[in-house]
Amino acid sequence: MRQAVDREFAAAKEIAHLVRSFRAVLAAHVLKYRAVDGIGAVAAFTADVERDQARCCNKFRGIREPSLASFSKCAEQQINALATRAIAQAKESGEVEIT
Repeated sequence: MRQAVDREFAAAKEIAHLVRSFRAVLAAHVLKYRAVDGIGAVAAFTADVERDQARCCNKFRGIREPSLASFSKCAEQQINALATRAIAQAKESGEVEIT
Protein backbone atom coordinates (compact mmCIF):
# COMPACT_ATOMS: atom_id res chain seq x y z
CA MET A 1 0.00 0.00 0.00
CA ARG A 2 2.78 2.41 0.93
CA GLN A 3 4.59 1.76 -2.36
CA ALA A 4 1.45 2.57 -4.34
CA VAL A 5 1.06 5.88 -2.51
CA ASP A 6 4.72 6.71 -3.05
CA ARG A 7 4.42 5.85 -6.74
CA GLU A 8 1.33 8.05 -7.09
CA PHE A 9 3.04 10.93 -5.28
CA ALA A 10 6.10 10.64 -7.51
CA ALA A 11 3.89 10.59 -10.61
CA ALA A 12 1.96 13.64 -9.39
CA LYS A 13 5.23 15.51 -8.82
CA GLU A 14 6.41 14.57 -12.31
CA ILE A 15 3.15 15.78 -13.88
CA ALA A 16 3.38 19.13 -12.09
CA HIS A 17 7.03 19.42 -13.08
CA LEU A 18 6.17 18.84 -16.74
CA VAL A 19 3.80 21.82 -16.76
CA ARG A 20 6.36 24.08 -15.06
CA SER A 21 9.16 22.97 -17.34
CA PHE A 22 7.03 23.47 -20.46
CA ARG A 23 6.29 27.04 -19.35
CA ALA A 24 10.01 27.64 -18.86
CA VAL A 25 10.86 26.18 -22.27
CA LEU A 26 8.11 28.25 -23.90
CA ALA A 27 9.50 31.41 -22.29
CA ALA A 28 12.98 30.51 -23.54
CA HIS A 29 11.66 30.07 -27.08
CA VAL A 30 9.90 33.44 -26.90
CA LEU A 31 13.08 35.13 -25.70
CA LYS A 32 15.09 33.44 -28.42
CA TYR A 33 12.77 34.22 -31.32
CA ARG A 34 11.61 37.69 -30.34
CA ALA A 35 15.08 38.96 -31.20
CA VAL A 36 15.03 37.28 -34.62
CA ASP A 37 13.96 39.38 -37.56
CA GLY A 38 13.06 37.48 -40.66
CA ILE A 39 10.46 35.54 -42.48
CA GLY A 40 11.19 32.20 -40.87
CA ALA A 41 11.15 33.29 -37.22
CA VAL A 42 7.48 32.48 -36.60
CA ALA A 43 7.73 29.17 -38.46
CA ALA A 44 10.84 28.15 -36.51
CA PHE A 45 9.19 29.21 -33.23
CA THR A 46 6.11 27.16 -34.12
CA ALA A 47 8.21 24.10 -34.95
CA ASP A 48 10.16 24.34 -31.68
CA VAL A 49 7.03 24.78 -29.56
CA GLU A 50 5.24 21.90 -31.29
CA ARG A 51 8.30 19.66 -30.83
CA ASP A 52 8.41 20.39 -27.10
CA GLN A 53 4.64 19.98 -26.81
CA ALA A 54 4.92 16.52 -28.40
CA ARG A 55 7.80 15.64 -26.07
CA CYS A 56 5.66 16.50 -23.04
CA CYS A 57 2.69 14.52 -24.38
CA ASN A 58 4.95 11.48 -24.81
CA LYS A 59 6.07 11.82 -21.20
CA PHE A 60 2.43 11.95 -20.07
CA ARG A 61 1.80 8.65 -21.79
CA GLY A 62 4.68 7.12 -19.88
CA ILE A 63 3.58 8.20 -16.40
CA ARG A 64 -0.17 7.69 -16.49
CA GLU A 65 -1.45 6.41 -13.18
CA PRO A 66 -5.11 5.35 -13.11
CA SER A 67 -5.74 7.30 -9.91
CA LEU A 68 -4.20 10.47 -11.39
CA ALA A 69 -5.95 10.36 -14.75
CA SER A 70 -7.94 13.57 -14.27
CA PHE A 71 -4.91 15.43 -12.89
CA SER A 72 -2.80 14.24 -15.80
CA LYS A 73 -5.49 15.16 -18.34
CA CYS A 74 -5.79 18.65 -16.85
CA ALA A 75 -2.02 19.18 -16.97
CA GLU A 76 -1.87 17.99 -20.57
CA GLN A 77 -4.69 20.39 -21.47
CA GLN A 78 -2.76 23.25 -19.84
CA ILE A 79 0.30 22.49 -21.94
CA ASN A 80 -1.78 22.24 -25.11
CA ALA A 81 -3.50 25.55 -24.33
CA LEU A 82 -0.19 27.32 -23.66
CA ALA A 83 1.30 26.04 -26.90
CA THR A 84 -1.78 26.80 -28.97
CA ARG A 85 -2.09 30.32 -27.60
CA ALA A 86 1.61 31.14 -28.12
CA ILE A 87 1.58 29.83 -31.69
CA ALA A 88 -1.66 31.60 -32.55
CA GLN A 89 -0.36 34.92 -31.22
CA ALA A 90 2.87 34.60 -33.15
CA LYS A 91 1.08 33.74 -36.39
CA GLU A 92 -1.46 36.53 -35.94
CA SER A 93 1.07 39.26 -35.21
CA GLY A 94 3.76 37.94 -37.55
CA GLU A 95 6.36 38.12 -34.81
CA VAL A 96 7.19 36.37 -31.58
CA GLU A 97 6.57 38.59 -28.57
CA ILE A 98 6.15 38.34 -24.83
CA THR A 99 2.56 38.38 -23.63
